[in-house]
Amino acid sequence: MDIQKSLTFQIEDENWTNKVLVGAVISAVPILSLAATGYGLDVVKNVVADEARPLPSWDNLGNQFVRGLVYVVGVLIYFLPLFIIGCLFAVVGGGLGAAMGDSQSAQDSFGALLGGGGILFVCLTLFYSLAVLVILPAATVRFALTNQLSEMFKFKELFADIRRNVSGYLTAILVVVVVGIVLGIVVSVVSGILALIPICGWIAAWIISAAASFYVQLVASHMWGQFHRDARAAGTVTL
Repeated sequence: MDIQKSLTFQIEDENWTNKVLVGAVISAVPILSLAATGYGLDVVKNVVADEARPLPSWDNLGNQFVRGLVYVVGVLIYFLPLFIIGCLFAVVGGGLGAAMGDSQSAQDSFGALLGGGGILFVCLTLFYSLAVLVILPAATVRFALTNQLSEMFKFKELFADIRRNVSGYLTAILVVVVVGIVLGIVVSVVSGILALIPICGWIAAWIISAAASFYVQLVASHMWGQFHRDARAAGTVTL
C-alpha cells in the first residue's frame, strides 16, 4: 500500500487545482454533494485500473450525481436495521410505560428498564456501526467497479475480498481514520477562529470544512482502489 501516494496524488494531475476546487464547492452544497460522492467512486475505479492520473474530470456531473445517489441509498440500507430497532425500542418502551401505570414503583421500574434498554441499544448501535464501517470499503469498491447496487450486499464475496488481504485492508482503513481525525482537529481549530468573523468567516469556514471532507474522500477512494488493485494483481479477489 502506497500511503504517500494516496495523500499526494491529488496534486499530480495537471488540472488538479480546478478539479479539487470544483469538488470542494460541490461538497459544500447540500444534495449536489452527492456528485462529489460519485466523483470519489470514479477515483476508486481509476485507481483499480492503474491509471496514472486517477482524478477524473467533472464533465459527467449528472452521471456522478446519480452514482453517488445510488451509493448513498446502499449505505442507508446498511444502516436500516438500526433504524428499525430504534423504532421498535420506542414503540415497546411507550407501550410498557402505558401498561405499567402511574404509581411511583411502576415509574421506578420503568425507568430502570428503559435505562437498561437504552444502554443495550447504544452498545448494539456502536457494535453494528463498527461492523458496517469495516465492511463498507469493500462494498464501495464493488459498487464503483460494477455500478450495481446488489454488489454491495454480496457478503460472501465481500468477506472473501477482505480475508485474502486483511493487512492491506486494515491499513487502508487506519490511514483514512487517522487522516480524518487529524484534518478534523485542524479544521475545527481554523473554523473556530473564522467563526469570530461574521458572515465572511462563516462562509470561509464552511468551504474549508467541505474541502477537507472532499480531500479525505479522495484519500479514502485511493486507498480502497489500491487495496483492490493489489489484490486483483495477486489473483485474490472475485471481481
